[in-house]
Amino acid sequence: MTHPRTVPMALLAALLLATLAACGIGASSNPGSFPASPEELQGLIPEEVNGIALERLSMRGNEFVSSGQATDETQQFLEGLGVSPDAISVAAGFGAAQDGRLAVVFIFRADGAAPDRLLAAFQDAAAEERGAALGWQPATVGGKTVERAMDPGEPGQSLYLYARESVLVFVAATEQDDAAKVLEAMP
Repeated sequence: MTHPRTVPMALLAALLLATLAACGIGASSNPGSFPASPEELQGLIPEEVNGIALERLSMRGNEFVSSGQATDETQQFLEGLGVSPDAISVAAGFGAAQDGRLAVVFIFRADGAAPDRLLAAFQDAAAEERGAALGWQPATVGGKTVERAMDPGEPGQSLYLYARESVLVFVAATEQDDAAKVLEAMP
């Protein structure tokens, strides 16, 4: 598969894409709630989004932390959740279309972390990474209530955060229709 062009994404997305390259693709799960295992989380990520083929990857949080790829901002995010890396599962998907559209999906499950804590920790770490708050605003996209911000490092690219149960879903996309398709697939 051709990898998408390298672009700055919100916190963790770029790190996960590089770190997870050796992981396999998992099966789908119960559509009513979020699963716990990395492979089952990965199964929630569509293989294709409006013509963009997504490469999907997953791993346990402790594998990510011990990989040596976690930046200071990543460590801040993890520490801000107040859960052990053993209680974390991650899955990611990324792709680019010939016309330049990009889609990045990141699902982060931290057992014991409340949705509001997941959102706040991610937003704080993203602000730290960029040196300024991103101006998150509530929106409804793909039938989900999300927080949305424009990516100041990538004009025309929007960032979306959806939190439910102990799960945070991050989507970066150049087209809202692409983000909506990803979010529609989430429980």
